[in-house]
Amino acid sequence: MKHNAASCVVVLLLCNGSTVYGEPGEVIYQGQNTVSTQRYYSALKQKKKLSKRQGAGQLPTGQLSMLEGRLPIEPTRLTRAEPSVMEVEQLMTPVFVMGSDAQSIDWLQTNGETFRALGAVGIVVELRDMATWRAIQSLGQQYGLRLHVLNGDAIAEAFNIDHYPVLIQRAQHGS
Repeated sequence: MKHNAASCVVVLLLCNGSTVYGEPGEVIYQGQNTVSTQRYYSALKQKKKLSKRQGAGQLPTGQLSMLEGRLPIEPTRLTRAEPSVMEVEQLMTPVFVMGSDAQSIDWLQTNGETFRALGAVGIVVELRDMATWRAIQSLGQQYGLRLHVLNGDAIAEAFNIDHYPVLIQRAQHGS
């Protein structure tokens, strides 16, 4: 099976310092290119635990340095637009896609409780600097949300979207 950037998005969503090691693989998208996360969880088990001084949801220093070296992050296939909701048939875990712009941050503040209740995972596809990332992380932590910085082009391809902010959730069928 051929694995491209879009099929690996699922794995990237789940690999961060706040993951509880030893959990079974989590599938957030079940489709033709679904990749099991079990092998990635196994690799994470082998890493040392975060120091007690680091809070949950914070990246280890090495990962922060890697992120800082990639900034600023600007998606080429996604643009800012009015917040929207999209439904996908085979989505297992809701995902909200946002940037670091004022509209996205306001959207997160307004809908943080809803995202938490849905069990949604946050994806930041546009990010200017580390100070903004820390502010977004802090806001997300207020609602108990997991946030990840990911390539917006891979997200656009995986979910067939062209703008953010957007909540992507499982399609609801009538009774």
